[in-house]
Amino acid sequence: MSTSKYLSISEAAFVSGLADRDLNRVVDEKLVPNELIIQGKNGRRFSALSLAFAKFYFESARILSATCRKDIINLAHGNVRTRGKHYRIPDEVVFGDKRWEIGIDMVNVDISPFVRKVWSNLRLADAAKSLITRDESVMSGRPVFKGTRLPVDMIVDCWGSELSIQEVQEAYPSLTEKQIDAAKVYVKLHPPRGRPRRLAEVNQALKVRAGNQSARGIMSPKID
Repeated sequence: MSTSKYLSISEAAFVSGLADRDLNRVVDEKLVPNELIIQGKNGRRFSALSLAFAKFYFESARILSATCRKDIINLAHGNVRTRGKHYRIPDEVVFGDKRWEIGIDMVNVDISPFVRKVWSNLRLADAAKSLITRDESVMSGRPVFKGTRLPVDMIVDCWGSELSIQEVQEAYPSLTEKQIDAAKVYVKLHPPRGRPRRLAEVNQALKVRAGNQSARGIMSPKID
């Protein structure tokens, strides 16, 4: 997921850590420069830079006025824009410890922590997508782990059942921790529609385990 791409609202919510309603406010109230957001037939789409600015705007609300936050965002965008149309932020800010300070009136603000968090989540999203694929010829187009026919939504569903991650791994020995982590991220990037089939519905061994745990009253951990 390149930082030059524009993200859907569900992807933007994961990357920024903001709720959908706040992301819609970003557009409706013009909280960031218009050119950082696209509105089209496929809905609203957000650039990585717009999400860093939006994160700063909402998370600094207790300290700075709305006018001050907007002015800081506009100044920061102006600084980045002078570097070219792709709005590249220096690597020292994204990956290093260089501060990105914006001064206005008597206020001096470092917005680099917001940039780093957004770019860090972008890398998590990229890592998840590298392990998961969708192909209409495989499982009717459901997302599956690459090289398998194991649907991601079936793994995600176990977190709300009586099954533990360890027990699912026992039933599917090839399933790695990286794949499980990727599934957690993927469903946040692409929330599933409707109720996915439960693992116990397609794997008898898991059905037996789930039944045994229900009898003991043991609950499994849930997704964060």
